[in-house]
Formats: sequence, structure tokens, C-alpha cells
Amino acid sequence: MFLNIDFFIDTLIYSFIPLGLWISMRIMKYPDLAIEQIFVMGGVAFALMTKHSFPIYVIFTLLLVLSILLGLINGFIRYKLHVNAIILSLIMSYCYYSLSLYSMGRPNVSLINYYDFYSSSILLSSILIFIIIAILFTHYGLKTHIGNKIIATGCNENLSYDLGVKTVIYGGIGLSIAYFIILTGGAIYSLKLRNADISYGNGYLLMSIFIILVTRILDKRICFIRNATLIVVFTILYSFILQFIISLNFPTELTRGFYALMLLLLAICAPKNEVKLL
Repeated sequence: MFLNIDFFIDTLIYSFIPLGLWISMRIMKYPDLAIEQIFVMGGVAFALMTKHSFPIYVIFTLLLVLSILLGLINGFIRYKLHVNAIILSLIMSYCYYSLSLYSMGRPNVSLINYYDFYSSSILLSSILIFIIIAILFTHYGLKTHIGNKIIATGCNENLSYDLGVKTVIYGGIGLSIAYFIILTGGAIYSLKLRNADISYGNGYLLMSIFIILVTRILDKRICFIRNATLIVVFTILYSFILQFIISLNFPTELTRGFYALMLLLLAICAPKNEVKLL
């Protein structure tokens, strides 16, 4: 039976991707198609820093620095140079992929000789604690003065700029929050598998869009606690359906086709005025 502790660990890690994408799409109005490669980059960065004997707390501190750097770079290109959001996300996706592959020097890095001291229950508890902290921090952070400027930048960057908001900075901070969640997910995935691979994350974009659409249909208000809870629940449900179908001898090679089919069915069956991402 696939409903075991590993299933819930994997599913909770997968939920990091739509959680980050929700911030990017619903708050920043930025349909970031590069999230799969950001997830991979988190795993690659974690693996490389592990190979250089960095302590865990230093690794996650540097992941935060990396997320801020990526957020500010994307914020500058988007809000200062005014590059189309979809074009920018596609460009960055290829950049992240190339950078991850170049950093590793090969398609994957093994961590088999590292991190054999934890149990599955400890990892599951740690993931749950991180998710709760991330949800609470983001929810209440968006209610602060800085959070209001981040939301204003996402809602109307031109008006915000005219009102004196530094859209490059606050837009970059908003994206950084999304990136840190996704990068952390990739890092924990590598920690769990003790392996970093350039193919991790394939298909998660479609899965994340599907989950965000369902969340958007069920809850139109922008409340991160409620939406994040729905995202985690539907990620578990989505993964359960997929694993159940695979248990019926569904070819695993068609998994990404399943993601695409589920998204297509939602787009066809849902009321057209309800299928909104932004």
C-alpha cells in the first residue's frame, strides 16, 4: 500500500512548489513558468554545499540569500526593464537549468554517504514545522507595511511606482518569498533521496497550476492561510489519485501526460469565468 510515511513526506515536499507559485501568481501576478528549475536548483545547491561540508543551518541560510538574489534579479528585469513576465520566466527557466547542470558538471550528484542520521518521522515532523512557519510568516508578513507594498506592486506596478513605491525592491522581495519556499522544497527533496538530479521537478508545473486553479475556484479571496491549507490538502489528494492509478498498472512514463490531462479536464469542465490564475 502506497499510503505510508514516505508518501506523505514526498507529497508535502511537492506542496512547496504550488505554495511558492501561488505567491508568484496570486500576489505578484507573475506566472512563473520556471518553478520546476527553481526546485531543481534548490536540490543542486543543497547537494553541492553538502559536498563542501557546509552545516545544515548554513546551507539553508545561503538558500535564503540565493532566493533574495534571484528575486531581486527577476524584479529588476521585470519592473525596471519591463520584460514580459511569461517571456522572462521562460528565459530564466533555461538559465536555471543551464546553471544547475554546469554547477554539478553532470546530470546528478549522489549524497549516499551523507545524512543517514535521521528517521522518516523526524523528517516528516521537520517538514510540517517548516510549512506551518512559512505559512504563518507569509500570511502575517503580507499584512505589514512592507507586505502592503509587495501586494501593491503585484496589483498595479505602474500606479505603485507613481506613488513612490520602489517596485524593483518590493517586487523582488515578493518573488524572493516564493523562491525560498520552492528552493527549500528542492533541498529537502535532495536530503530525503540523498541525491540531486537535473530531472527532478518534471511535470510539477502542470500539477501546481492544476492545484492553484482548484484553490482559486474554491476560494477567490487572497488569504494565504486558507489558500495554503487548500493547496496542501489538494496536493495530497492529487498525489493519492496519481498513486492509485499507478497501482492499477498505469505506466509511470505517462505521468506527465496524466498531469496534462487533469489540467485539460479542469479547463474544459470548470466554468470559464472561474478558471483564473491571477
